[in-house]
Amino acid sequence: MADLRKLVASAIHSRNLADDPTCETPLNRILAFAHVPPLGSSLWRLRYANDHREFQPAVALVARTLGSGARNQLVHRIAYRSLWEWLDDLCQQCLGRGHIVIEGTPHARDVCKKCNGNRLHRYSDQDRIRSAALPPKAYPKWEPVFSKAHTLIASADENAWHTVAYKLERIAGIRGLARRVLCDRPILW
Repeated sequence: MADLRKLVASAIHSRNLADDPTCETPLNRILAFAHVPPLGSSLWRLRYANDHREFQPAVALVARTLGSGARNQLVHRIAYRSLWEWLDDLCQQCLGRGHIVIEGTPHARDVCKKCNGNRLHRYSDQDRIRSAALPPKAYPKWEPVFSKAHTLIASADENAWHTVAYKLERIAGIRGLARRVLCDRPILW
């Protein structure tokens, strides 16, 4: 089954918003997506629907949640960097595959040594210090803010998924009044 995030992104770009009482349609996905809180909605539009205009609003929402005050610019830079890391999270060595094909062989693979097979890129503290324009000695004080920003972004993404899944009655154990099934018929534009 297709990833719910990609189905919603496809629905956002769909030209066919006809309703069908027997199966789940792009219109149902958009209506479910309308219940997602602002940060989750912004994140999904940015990452899965490729709407680059959502980057600055998402940064502002993350920064506002992290806190403001005298160090508002620093918090904004941390939010910017954290969102950038969330968007560009695949290992650059293996391109997110977790393995590298051994040269000279058509199929032999070796585990990627950069990510140890987990497919994710770990940004260094030096990258974060440079992007946030922090003094190196101040980084230990601000590292928990980076961590909080990453947790906030991940939980907003997960919360958006649960909201859409709940509204579409995809979560196990939920009984809806009007059950709909996924149609396997082609979508007519």
